[in-house]
Amino acid sequence: MKKTSVFLLVFSLLFSACGNSEPHEEASLSSFTSQNGYEISYPDTLSPVSLSADIDFVIMDDTTGSSVTVMTQAPDSDGDITEKSFREDKLSDGMDVRLISFKHKDINGLPSYEVTYKYNENTVTEIVYMTKKHIYRATYTELPGMSDKLREQMTAIITSLCVPTL
Repeated sequence: MKKTSVFLLVFSLLFSACGNSEPHEEASLSSFTSQNGYEISYPDTLSPVSLSADIDFVIMDDTTGSSVTVMTQAPDSDGDITEKSFREDKLSDGMDVRLISFKHKDINGLPSYEVTYKYNENTVTEIVYMTKKHIYRATYTELPGMSDKLREQMTAIITSLCVPTL
């Protein structure tokens, strides 16, 4: 029963993006619409806050400190990201990361890069969504002590980002 509820939550998050369908009642989802042009779904048990105009969606687990953030940036010149350029960008930000996986995907109709890496012994999953107007970086930083249920919810949040009008 527990796995079924988690599956329904993840399923609802993935398919409720951009308001195309109503989320399953058990999921109790809310939607955040950003002035930066994206929408993202999250469990209504969590409360998003804003840090700045560019980081206008932040959810943090009070117990572990694990978090989800969405940062909006101007597009790069060519928009192409490689493993090497991703790692170099992190190094230039003072972050020495160890890449675990690097995948080019299409998520919610947007060309995206899903990157998982270790930073300071924490596991980070970052999805870089590419549009002509913006680059959105939906980042889930997992700190020790995270429950499986909350891990699945946080992962579902970063994969629910969509841009209703391109």
